[in-house]
Formats: sequence, C-alpha cells, structure tokens
Amino acid sequence: KKAALPIISAGAMCGAFAYLSLDRVFRMDKQTTAALAGFAIMAAFTAFNKKAQKQWIKEWSFTISMFAGMFISVLF
Repeated sequence: KKAALPIISAGAMCGAFAYLSLDRVFRMDKQTTAALAGFAIMAAFTAFNKKAQKQWIKEWSFTISMFAGMFISVLF
C-alpha cells in the first residue's frame, strides 16, 4: 500500500491541475499560452530530472514552470 501512495498523489495532483486549467486551454488567449508553456517547461524538467536525479529540480520545477509560463504569456 505504501508503493501506491506516490502514484495516487501524483494522479490527484494531475487531475486537480487539469480540472482547474482545462477551461483556459480552449480559449486560446494569454492564459492558454501560460498553461501550455508551463506544461512544456514542466515536461522538460521532468525528462531532464529522470537522468540528472537532482533533488532541487524535483522540489523547484513546478514553481519555475509556473513563473516561466506567466513570463512567457506576458511576452506573447
């Protein structure tokens, strides 16, 4: 049962994020740009950290992705 806890919590976080951001994706405005940019940056951090195994990337990747998405939406 302990092995299932990270899977369940990751699924819950993904579901909550999708629920809160799905309506913004279909509008195709600055909020869409922020959501897609944040997703792409988070995916890049996750792929990189699978190889690097750095704890600080695991801890800060979500925060960096959110701020980068906001910054990119301001630019575009």
